[in-house]
Amino acid sequence: TVTTIDQRVILAGSKAKRGVLNELLADEALKRVIIFSRTKHGADRVVKNLTIDGHDAAAIHGNKSQNARQAALKGFSSGKVRILVATDIAARGIDVPDISHVINYELPDDAENYVHRIGRTARNGASGSAITLCDGTERSKLRDVERLIRRTLPVTGDLHLANETGVVAAPRGARTEAPVDRKPQGQRPNGPRKHANAGKHFSGAKKAAIMQDRAPRNHAGAPKMDHEQKPATAQPAAKPRWNKSQKDAGRTRRAQDSRPRQMA
Repeated sequence: TVTTIDQRVILAGSKAKRGVLNELLADEALKRVIIFSRTKHGADRVVKNLTIDGHDAAAIHGNKSQNARQAALKGFSSGKVRILVATDIAARGIDVPDISHVINYELPDDAENYVHRIGRTARNGASGSAITLCDGTERSKLRDVERLIRRTLPVTGDLHLANETGVVAAPRGARTEAPVDRKPQGQRPNGPRKHANAGKHFSGAKKAAIMQDRAPRNHAGAPKMDHEQKPATAQPAAKPRWNKSQKDAGRTRRAQDSRPRQMA
C-alpha cells in the first residue's frame, strides 16, 4: 500500500510547522486527518495550538486515561472531531475507515514507524495522502525512510523552507550560490592603518602631547633622531664688540705704555 499512497515532504523549521499545518488544514480535501507526533508532550502541544487556531482536534497517547482515549477515538470515527493527534504506540490498533490524510508533524526515530503511520490511509482501495513536515534536524531520519521504502520522496520548495534563522533552504538537488570569498583570519586589510585618534579634535597642548607620544623612541626613551638629521654642535662664543670710544681709549693707553720713562 505504500506505493499507492501519495507521499510528499515539506521542509519547514520547527517554529514554522504550526503555520504550515494551518495552511494544509485550510484545504477541505483534508476531511479526516491523523497527525503523528514523536512524543506525548508534543502531541498535547499540537492539539493545544490547533484548538487555539480554531480546529477540532483530540489527542491519544500513553498519558491519557482509557476513557479519554476511547472518547477521542469515538469523536474521530463519528466525524465530530476532524483531527486526531497520536503517538506511534497509542496509534497501534486504530481501525478508522476513510482517513484521507496522514501528516507526520515529526519524523519517527525508527523508519519502520513511518510505514505503519502512513498505512492508516489508502485502505481498501481508497486513495490517500501522506505529508511529512521535516526540519533541518530531521534530514537524517528522512534519508532513513527513503532507504527503507526505496524511493526518493518529492520535496516541496516554497516559502515554508525558512528555518529558525529566516534563511531559505534550497530543495535537495538544487544548486546553491557560490560561497562568499572571505579573507583568512588574522590577515590585515591593505592600505595604511588609521590612528585611533584620527578624526578627533584636540587643543594645541593635547596635539603636542599626542605627537610627542607618536614619535619613535630609542632604548633610553628619548625621541629617536632621523638618519639625515645631524646632532647640533656647540658654537664658539662670540667675541665682544667694541665701540669707537672704547677703541680710542685703548690706543691712547697702548701709546702711553710704549713711551720711554724719564728718570727722576
